[in-house]
Amino acid sequence: MLTGGLVGYVYGAWTGDDHGAVEAFQSEGFTLLESDGSAEAKRAAFDRQIDELEAGENPPEVYVLVTHDPALGVVVERILAARRDVRVWGLACSAPEELRAEAFQFYSLEDLLDLRVRSHALFIDFENVAFCLHDLGYTVDPAVLARHFRERAAQGGGVLHAFAYADWHRLPPMQDATGRSLSSEAQRVFELHNIETRYLISRAGKNTADMKIADDIRTLLHEPNSPDTFIIASGDRDFTPVVDTLLRQGKEVIVWGVRGKTSRSLAEAAHVEYLQEFVPLASCIPQPSDAAAAPAEGANGLVGDTAPSLWTPLIVMLDETMSRNNWSWVSFSKLVSEANRSGKFGASEEDTRDLINQAIARGVILRERIPNPNPNYPDQFIWACRPNDASPVVQAARIIPPVTTEIMWRSIVERGWDYVAFSFLLREMANSSEIAQVNAAGDDDWRAAWINFLVSEGKLRLERRPHPKNRRDMMKALTLPEQDVLMRIIVSIDNFCATRSTTWEAASALLQYLACFGVDAVRSALAAGEKYGAFRMAKYPHPADQDRPPTTGISLNREVPFVARVLERRNTLLRALYAAHERCAGTWEQDIAAITGEKAALWRSILTHERLIRPAESGANNGNRYVLSRSHVVVRAACGLPPAEASESAQEGPEPVGPFSPLAHTVAVEDVPARHPDGNGRKKMEPAIDWSTVGPGVFD
Repeated sequence: MLTGGLVGYVYGAWTGDDHGAVEAFQSEGFTLLESDGSAEAKRAAFDRQIDELEAGENPPEVYVLVTHDPALGVVVERILAARRDVRVWGLACSAPEELRAEAFQFYSLEDLLDLRVRSHALFIDFENVAFCLHDLGYTVDPAVLARHFRERAAQGGGVLHAFAYADWHRLPPMQDATGRSLSSEAQRVFELHNIETRYLISRAGKNTADMKIADDIRTLLHEPNSPDTFIIASGDRDFTPVVDTLLRQGKEVIVWGVRGKTSRSLAEAAHVEYLQEFVPLASCIPQPSDAAAAPAEGANGLVGDTAPSLWTPLIVMLDETMSRNNWSWVSFSKLVSEANRSGKFGASEEDTRDLINQAIARGVILRERIPNPNPNYPDQFIWACRPNDASPVVQAARIIPPVTTEIMWRSIVERGWDYVAFSFLLREMANSSEIAQVNAAGDDDWRAAWINFLVSEGKLRLERRPHPKNRRDMMKALTLPEQDVLMRIIVSIDNFCATRSTTWEAASALLQYLACFGVDAVRSALAAGEKYGAFRMAKYPHPADQDRPPTTGISLNREVPFVARVLERRNTLLRALYAAHERCAGTWEQDIAAITGEKAALWRSILTHERLIRPAESGANNGNRYVLSRSHVVVRAACGLPPAEASESAQEGPEPVGPFSPLAHTVAVEDVPARHPDGNGRKKMEPAIDWSTVGPGVFD
């Protein structure tokens, strides 16, 4: 590689197992340098040898350092200060930036020796890693993890691909060594360390990244020049099949797991390196000796963290099971069975049992040995489980979700809003005294984590909507799943009362009429509507027989803003459809969509179910066309028309839109070619509706 006289030195902590290397270097004329192996001793050995060379009669003109140790950068700078030429040789795949300075004249050993460096691909299931570390009591510092992941992956090869997968807004608390919260910066930290991040939505209690990672690995495996080594940072047993696939294809597989939290089947399938061995982890709480083992009787250590975690849905499920059955405790076997059936707490019953044992070990759930209440087994005992009322985790799971849901319902029903802005809900949660009792120091990241938890559990719906002040900007909006059903209930009750000339409807009849949309959903919406004043439920005399027991009836509270707004929108829609129907002899699906926007499918379903519109008879030109029920009492009242009996004697011809209809002034009509040809194939002239004047703005 070099011309001229060459003096070579090799540094190493030589042992008796290095005979081959020692003989090889000595045969080529290299002098062996030896020390105790520390960085200081290494630098001192190099400094002594350079001093001897500089003090000689013919000091070297060129120095070549073959290394990837950044600590030797000081040695390089010393040589440069002596006005000598210096070059650094190292592996390009692992050489640190300190040795790549322009003055150092860095050369790649891969190029000099024509080496083929093994290529690595890194796949990080960060959600699994973070929760495993958090569950074992370690501080989760994303900067430390990202740096050591990248450095470890670069050892012995070049990193072609590096990905980190997680639901980045639903992770355990993260902080640095000073205690500063990094929960909102984890994704950015990984990107700064040249690890590409992938965002995945996970359901509570179940990490869904494994499927995406497995798909990406299989895709990469079949690409030309696929990596030699696949590194999977996860302890999830679901990766066992993809590991087997990689091994069959002749690839090297390394699993980075957390000791005590790595699946046995995964550890048996591939070589495992534990994070505790190469990442400097700090403990934030005392660790149990065996996180998966049941604790000794009476163990009740508390967890001070009130952010949503893996235990939150478990506590919610346990409370619901106890409330539904009027129990004060649940047997351990029953709890495992119920949790496993939900599918949220592990892929198998064994995983579910381990998770519940961890909750018991951490004091989230209390377990005690009691006599079997079954009189047939008087001499047997069972393990009874119940939430630990004193645990902050339990208190948070019991208080924050219902309080947050109540804020949502009051904003929607009492204010008549269609949705609640994410930022508004954050402010209302910050002003809640009940939530402050759980965590008075909680910040917006903490509150956002709870909102995201409720979204993942299906208690809230998150979507993007145009900002009301600038429709070009999109904002995060939250709605309740029961809102659509509540709208159906309001329209259905009003429809029933109008057609029957009454003020209430029997609750049983309403439930039966709307059962096709889900009995549980209707019951939930009825409970919410009654609680927040959308309607009143009371006992009424039986309409068919006064001697029979009173009937539970529902009447609308029309002064409530949400009720008034739903009925107002229905009437506006009916008036617009009536105008379109009279001018175009029918209503097209596009007409409904033009008025109601993204709620088109819902309103079309409501009007059809209430028989306010009906599909047109099948024909070549009808397509998705609907006929307005013009004789319906609700339609006529909404459009300001006389009752149906009075209209029978009216003169023939289309009835004009009533004076109370805003469409009399807002609907622009002009003659344009019809959208559909007539039966003879000739296009006829039909008036077109300018829906922009009554468009989505009416329903936003």
